[in-house]
Parts: sequence; structure tokens; C-alpha cells
Amino acid sequence: MSTDNPTPKPRTIDDRLEGLTQTVEIIAAMQRDNERRFAANEVRFAKIADRFEEIAGDIAGLIGVAQRHEHRIAKLDGGEDLSPREEQP
Repeated sequence: MSTDNPTPKPRTIDDRLEGLTQTVEIIAAMQRDNERRFAANEVRFAKIADRFEEIAGDIAGLIGVAQRHEHRIAKLDGGEDLSPREEQP
């Protein structure tokens, strides 16, 4: 009830049911929209996750290249060999 009207007209049960029906329809529409957006975001997230895995693999490969170059340069400079060695018994 509005507080602006000093003598508000009482609402009938039909008025109340109509209001509830409209509210439920709005909520249902909002839920459908949220479900569509959620599904779209799941697809986007899966693509991003795949790309992330690809990039992580590329970075791991670059780390290996950098380590090999570091070992090679150390050997050329007369430094100690930085490559992993097996322990001698």
C-alpha cells in the first residue's frame, strides 16, 4: 500500500495474484537470461583455458631453450658445466 494516499483502496485477491504472477514472470525471464549468459561464459572459459594450457607449454619449451643456452655459454666461457650430473657411486 502506498503511504501517499491517506485512504488507500484495499487490493483484491485477484489484484494480488496478478501482481505475484507478473513478479514470477519477471523472475523466470531473468533466470533464463542468466542461464544463457552462464552457458556462453562456460564456452568462453573453456577456450581461454585451452589457450592458457597452450601458452604454458610454449613457456616451458622456452625455459628449456634458455637453460640449454645458459649451459652452452657457461661451457664456452670456461665455467663449470651447469648441466645436471648423475652422482658417482
